[in-house]
Amino acid sequence: ILFVRVISVPPAGDGELWECARDSVKKYGLELSDDAKAAFVSRLSEEKSDGRFYGMQTVRKLVCEMIWMKHKADAQAGKGERDAVISGADLEGLSGLYDNTHKSGLEELSEMVGMEEIRERISEIVAQVKLAMANDKMDKPCLHMRFVGAPGTGKTTVARLVGKIFAEAGILRNGYFFEHTARDLCGEYIGQTAPKTAAICRDAYGSVLFIDEAYALYVGDERATDYGKEALTTLVSEMENHRNDMVVIMAGYKDDMDKLMEGNAGLRSRMPFMLEFKSYTKEQLLQIFLLMAGKHFRYEDSLVRTAEEFFGNLDPSYMSSPDFANARFVRNLYERTWSKAAVRMQLSGAKEIVLTGEDLTVAAADREFSERLAGRNAIGFL
Repeated sequence: ILFVRVISVPPAGDGELWECARDSVKKYGLELSDDAKAAFVSRLSEEKSDGRFYGMQTVRKLVCEMIWMKHKADAQAGKGERDAVISGADLEGLSGLYDNTHKSGLEELSEMVGMEEIRERISEIVAQVKLAMANDKMDKPCLHMRFVGAPGTGKTTVARLVGKIFAEAGILRNGYFFEHTARDLCGEYIGQTAPKTAAICRDAYGSVLFIDEAYALYVGDERATDYGKEALTTLVSEMENHRNDMVVIMAGYKDDMDKLMEGNAGLRSRMPFMLEFKSYTKEQLLQIFLLMAGKHFRYEDSLVRTAEEFFGNLDPSYMSSPDFANARFVRNLYERTWSKAAVRMQLSGAKEIVLTGEDLTVAAADREFSERLAGRNAIGFL
């Protein structure tokens, strides 16, 4: 008979993994600069979010990618002698979450369509927290937030900018962004949930932890799982113990988020800020479509006229239904439009893609878009 004692080995945090990466790079005669950490941590967050994270194996893989990107950047710059330092500029493109622009977080938020009220509310929060930090007699307010609204209304994008804005204001140490779903916090077996949730929170110290579809942690007493309750209890404890060094943002529909607040007696009081993301109007959807189109391509005036007709004919009942994905619907239409333009370019032998109204007409004729028009018989979209 063997008496086995189970020993839980906590995973290494991002800071420890960063130091491991720096040590590994030195073996190749290189070194990582401090400004390269943001790109490294952003890529780690991507790896962890989609289940591809394997500890030191992932770190070794990222080290190889960073070295390759360094050599590629040096070759493109035509450097005669190899530079031994891997900088943040060398790692542009390593992660889709890494932002190497020179714009401030508030400037980026101002450029988003329909975010005037959200920007004003976040500016108020920043002003309140900075005032509390400057006055020793005032307690720093709890920073955790609830983002409520329909899908595709910009909750994830704004949450990412909150980290950047808070870091620029000196409220957070790092301002990195870690995105997880409620299921990511739960373990597969008894005893795994609490350490897993704590490890996810530990990564987000000094940064933003964004939990999408957080309402899945609690669906009511009669159907609630022990794993969800355990994750919620651990999360609330972390939110309280690190209230000044971490921002937890939970996102979902308002009714579902209200039900989630019932899952733990102290959860609502620990998330004092609730930001409501309203669905986009037809005019705003049109504006988003043209911004997407103009970001990578040139387009003719006919595209503007056709887009105005299409969005003007969207069925109001569909726009108010839970199935409507707002900006994601626009993105899908935009991607279908330029794919039609790419096919047309190949057939005509053109060297540059220029989006036209005909490209949008052909794209909108596909069933998933044409069925969303009022009456389904709008001129030009049969």
